Amino acid sequence: MALLLDYEFAPPPDSKEIDTKVFLESVFQLPSFLDRLGFKVFKLIRDDIKESITTIKAVYDSDPVKYETLQQILIAEKSMYGSEWPKAGATLALMWLKRCLRFIQILLQSLADGERDKDNPNLIRINISKAYDEALKRYHGWMIQNVFKVKTTQHGCNYNTWSWAHPFLTQGWVENNRRSLISACGNLMHGCSMCCTLPIGFS
Repeated sequence: MALLLDYEFAPPPDSKEIDTKVFLESVFQLPSFLDRLGFKVFKLIRDDIKESITTIKAVYDSDPVKYETLQQILIAEKSMYGSEWPKAGATLALMWLKRCLRFIQILLQSLADGERDKDNPNLIRINISKAYDEALKRYHGWMIQNVFKVKTTQHGCNYNTWSWAHPFLTQGWVENNRRSLISACGNLMHGCSMCCTLPIGFS
């Protein structure tokens, strides 16, 4: 959880412009956080996040002064891509990054709220499915939706089968650290809100 609490999203200045470098530093640890959870089903989301970060960083690194803020990237790409915008370049990467942030936020909030499958209390499959359905499912085609469903079902997402290798999110840890979970949720929600202030049709 320290990975999410140590790299908080700084509140945007009064201008509402988001510093690109600071934002990238805030999201950089998300893939490592998902790796620590250990479930194979998170690989799809982790890869999306890593690809989005790489795309945004490449644009920023090409001219840090020109692309000092995320808004400057969007303005430049709107002119660059024309009718393809906003579904191109770093703009599209930002849209996917926001969706993945929302997935993690819903997952952690569900765990913090104690939502659990009464018939299978050792599984967090219900929490993962809820997060996916609300944050990502409508943006994926039927093939990716089925892959996600199969991975969630086949691997069980069981606390007990993997806690020896990934002690970070054991069932007992969740019970004893709800406040940390809620704090991390608030941090992620702030990150989502920052994305939503950008001048494009984020959803």
